[in-house]
Amino acid sequence: MRLRVLILLPLAATMFSCAQLADRNNVRVAKVDGEYITRADVYDYIRSFPDMVRPRINNTADMLAILNRMVDARIKAQYVEPVIMERLDEAQRAALLQDIENEAREEFYKRSGEQGEQMRAVWGMEIPANDEPTELMKVYGLTADSLRDTKAFITAQTEAISREILADRAVQIMTGEALKKGEIDIPQDTLELEFAFQKESLVVPETVTFTGIRIAAREPGAAEKAKAARQRIDSGEQFDFVAEGFRSQSPQSVTQNTLQHNDSTKSFEDFWAAIEGKGAGEVAGPIFMPAYQQMAVDAQGNARQVTIPETIMVIRIDAREPQRPMTLQEATPRIAPPLLVSEMMKKLREAHGVEIYEDKLPEAGQFSGVSNAKPLA
Repeated sequence: MRLRVLILLPLAATMFSCAQLADRNNVRVAKVDGEYITRADVYDYIRSFPDMVRPRINNTADMLAILNRMVDARIKAQYVEPVIMERLDEAQRAALLQDIENEAREEFYKRSGEQGEQMRAVWGMEIPANDEPTELMKVYGLTADSLRDTKAFITAQTEAISREILADRAVQIMTGEALKKGEIDIPQDTLELEFAFQKESLVVPETVTFTGIRIAAREPGAAEKAKAARQRIDSGEQFDFVAEGFRSQSPQSVTQNTLQHNDSTKSFEDFWAAIEGKGAGEVAGPIFMPAYQQMAVDAQGNARQVTIPETIMVIRIDAREPQRPMTLQEATPRIAPPLLVSEMMKKLREAHGVEIYEDKLPEAGQFSGVSNAKPLA
């Protein structure tokens, strides 16, 4: 009898410990739409993140942030169907979903860190019909099966991110509508506080307005023509006179543009290098300019985006403004949208009866670290 009791005691202790764990996991930490969210729900939500983007949770504030993110995700998801999908016809819906899929895949590559470019390359590979690895597959150490697995992995992660983007897009649309109706606004002190917080990064980039003589790079002898134009100007001919000669042959060969030195113009580094140290009235070039897009007005007066092919240009700088801090008025279009969405989410959280029980949050530390994307090989 004594032996049986000794054997049963550890078993009873284990069962009691499991019961305690189950009870702790069922502690209610929030409520949305009348339904409770438990600690176990939060754990499952955290585990649902791919390893590469799983939130780092080191303290109670991190745990509270992930709970709020979970609550907001539940609310936002409810508006995708009524706000976006039901308002669009089939063609509009298909176009939107394709755009969001492409955006989501790019976001996935970004989240993949060092593996991002590998994932991009793998997505572009065709699975060989005979399952024999191609030379490119061998470079990445891929078999037909691992290529299929990686493509499936990219698809699954892209679909998950697409759902996030659709939900965010729905709330953004609702935010715009609420703003027009005067249902939401940003308190001035909130706007000023955000402006002060971001002030160091809120700048008007260096801006250059220039007139350019442009010659299509694919045109025979383009480089020589551009060099000859520059030599004429250096020899004393007025820039406008030389430009008018090109314009008389082709109106599109002379253009006036304004370019800002920011991340979106990284492909124009040759341009910025060529005008370094030059001011208004000075000439630069020939400069190779990559293909780019700009807005143009057609014969009917409609604005549309057109692609300007690669060109070689000789330019005159008409005006140049150095980088400077933004004013509050200039910064408002950049800092206001997320603040307005935040105000909208406050209204939605109230409408959905959100309650957060901070004192019931689990201890942090169970989930930490971010590992690389998988799989690849």
